[in-house]
Amino acid sequence: MIHVIFIITLIVTIGYALLQLYFIYGWLNRNQIASEKSNADIKVAFIVPFRNEAESIIACINSLVNQDYSLTRYQIVLVDDHSEDESFIIASKIAAEHTHVKLLKLPDDKFGKKNAITLAIQQTDTHLVFLTDADCVHHKNYLNTMVAFYLHHRPRLIAGEVKFGNETDFIEKFQSIELSGLMLITSAAFKLNFPFLCNGANLIFEKSFFETINGYSENESVVGGDDIFLLQKAKATNAKTMFISHPETAVITKPQPTFSGFFDQRFRWAHKSKYYTDAFSSFVSMLVFTNSLLLLLCPFLLLFSSRGDYWALYFISLIIKFIIDFLLLFLATQNQKKTKLLWYFPLAEIFQIVYVFIIGVMVLFSNNINWKGRKLYSGKKI
Repeated sequence: MIHVIFIITLIVTIGYALLQLYFIYGWLNRNQIASEKSNADIKVAFIVPFRNEAESIIACINSLVNQDYSLTRYQIVLVDDHSEDESFIIASKIAAEHTHVKLLKLPDDKFGKKNAITLAIQQTDTHLVFLTDADCVHHKNYLNTMVAFYLHHRPRLIAGEVKFGNETDFIEKFQSIELSGLMLITSAAFKLNFPFLCNGANLIFEKSFFETINGYSENESVVGGDDIFLLQKAKATNAKTMFISHPETAVITKPQPTFSGFFDQRFRWAHKSKYYTDAFSSFVSMLVFTNSLLLLLCPFLLLFSSRGDYWALYFISLIIKFIIDFLLLFLATQNQKKTKLLWYFPLAEIFQIVYVFIIGVMVLFSNNINWKGRKLYSGKKI
C-alpha cells in the first residue's frame, strides 16, 4: 500500500509538471503588445470598491484622476463598503475636488465587493468598466493604452497584469514570487484558450456584457469571486476574452504584510473554488492541492519504512516539482524584472507546498472567513 502511494505521488507530480510545461509553452507563444494611443470617443468608468483603506486610497485615486485621457470620457466611481476608518472622509474630500469622481455608499442591508460593483455599474453610463482595488496604483497612460487595445481587438472581457512593489521581508517576497508565476500562468491560459484565472485589481469588461450575464446573480452569497465568476460566465457564453501584458497596463498593489493576513487572504481566494462551474479550473485546483498533500504525506510514511526505492521515488518527485517550478518562476520574474527574488526560491517552494495543503484543508472543513475586520460565513456576516 505504501509503495502505491509513492507511485501515485510520482504520477501526480509528473502530471503537475506537464501542466506547468503547457503553461510555459503558451506563455512563450503569447502575443507581444505594442504601445498604442487611443483618440476614440469611448466612455469608460473606473470602479473602486473600498473598505478600511485610509492608508492607500489617496495614492490610488491620485493615479486615476491623473490619467492621460480626456476628463469628459472617463469617470471614477468610489464605493464605500461600510468603512470603519477614515476612508470615506478622505474619499469625500477628493471627490469634492474632481467633477469626474463620484462617491457612493452601500446601503446598510448590502455589503461586499460584488454588491459595491453592481451598485456602481447601475449608476454609470459608460461603454467599458474598469475594476480595480483601492490599494492599487496605475500608470498615467493606463487608460489610453488599455482602450487602444480594446478597440483593436474588441474582446468583451480583458484581464490585466498585477504586480507587487516594495517587498521587504520573506512573506512579502514570497507573495511577489508567487504572483509573478500566477501572472505567467494567467497570460498563458488565455493564449491557450483555457482562461481560468484573472485578478479583480485589473479587470475590464463591457457594461453590456455584465448586463447580459446578469452580473453576479448566481454567486451573490459566495465570498469573493468578483473576478473569477465573471470570467467563468464569459467562457460559458463563448464571449471573447483576452489578457494584456504591457508595462503601462500593469497595476501595482501591496502584498499582505503579515502571515495571518496572508493566510486570511489566500483562504478567501481559495474558498470560492468550491463553487467553480468551470471544469478546467476545478481540475487545476485539485491537481495542485493533491500534489502538495502527497508531497507532505510521503515523509511521514518514510518514518515507517526506509526502503531505498521509496526514498528514490520521493526525491524524484521533489526534484521534478522544484525544477519545473523554478523554470516557470525564472521566466515569470525575468518578465517582471525581479529575478533577484529567486534567491528565496528553495524556502519559498517548501512554504508553498505547506501553505497550499493547509489552505486546502481549511477550504474543505471551514466556511468562516475574516476580511478587513468583518467575519463572514458563506457570504453572510456573523
